[in-house]
Amino acid sequence: MKSYALYRLPRSAQAVRIECGDKPRVLRSITEADAAEGYLIAPFLTDADTPIVLLTPDTVSTIPVPSSLPATDILPLPHPPSDLSRTAREAYAKEFHQAHALLSTDACRKIVLARTEAVPLPSTVDDYTYLFIYACQLYPQCFVALFSTPQTGTWLTATPETLLEADGGRWRTMALAGTMGQGGNGPATPPTWNAKNKLEQALVTEFIRTELADITPALGIGTPHTRYIGSIAHLQTDISFSRDRHTGIGTLLQRLHPTPAVSGLPRRAACEAIARIESVPRRYYAGYSGPLHLQGDTRLFVTLRCMELFPGKAILHAGGGLLAESTEVDEWAETCRKLEAVRAILAAPYPPKLTD
Repeated sequence: MKSYALYRLPRSAQAVRIECGDKPRVLRSITEADAAEGYLIAPFLTDADTPIVLLTPDTVSTIPVPSSLPATDILPLPHPPSDLSRTAREAYAKEFHQAHALLSTDACRKIVLARTEAVPLPSTVDDYTYLFIYACQLYPQCFVALFSTPQTGTWLTATPETLLEADGGRWRTMALAGTMGQGGNGPATPPTWNAKNKLEQALVTEFIRTELADITPALGIGTPHTRYIGSIAHLQTDISFSRDRHTGIGTLLQRLHPTPAVSGLPRRAACEAIARIESVPRRYYAGYSGPLHLQGDTRLFVTLRCMELFPGKAILHAGGGLLAESTEVDEWAETCRKLEAVRAILAAPYPPKLTD
């Protein structure tokens, strides 16, 4: 199996293609990232089945992403059968109540509960480039990546969340927590954030501040603001800092990942709860990927709004943060909005190609 990564940075008109052969490097620890260069792929939690993988490029090429697609066949937008939707809802309700019981006893302050949805793809489709192109056009503000290795399988993500990126002499991350539907008026009518969303945002921001405070000489925390991605609004706080020269990138990643935006608080207890409660392993959902020291650039993004691709089907992933005041109805609706944003990519015209 040939390993590759194809990615488009937010608001860029260019995509980067990395080809690596059939044996990408497996990192024993994220601390090895300090001296590594390539396209980095990390899971939600690292184990023997989901290792950290580095695509050390044999070739790197830059390709323009078309601003519009040619008129071709339109794939039907897939939805699960109604009986499967009922089964999924019942399974989610069961897992929600298990997680909420922990929140009610103060074992955790927050747990991020995720679920999956399987949708069919035409069995003749063996090139997912058309999905990548369409995702770039649907979500120009997002980091879009398509990567495939023997260790990870094949994944497509169109994520709004930066985990860690270099910006000159500064580094940046963000707290992206809090989700609402835009409604019919979109950005023209900014959402009114309720106490639950504000608290969720504050918990993530405080976690990042605490984790970085003792290893960075200057930490800048912005004001929470609303960010719009498609039909979904998020609450975001931008965080920048100077990296102490003795602190490696691997150490920063250990401190930041997984943030409470994808796991919960306390982090260890929340991750243990997720492993017990969620019926489908996350694998590379809620992990991160991106260029690492590649041509002098480091831009790592959380793997959200994503799907794992298989012959004839795609497994979509989405989750939401649960607090003690969360309700099953609201949290289910949030996962539906996020899955709809991922499912929209599967309506891509087929089969456009990238050209060098």
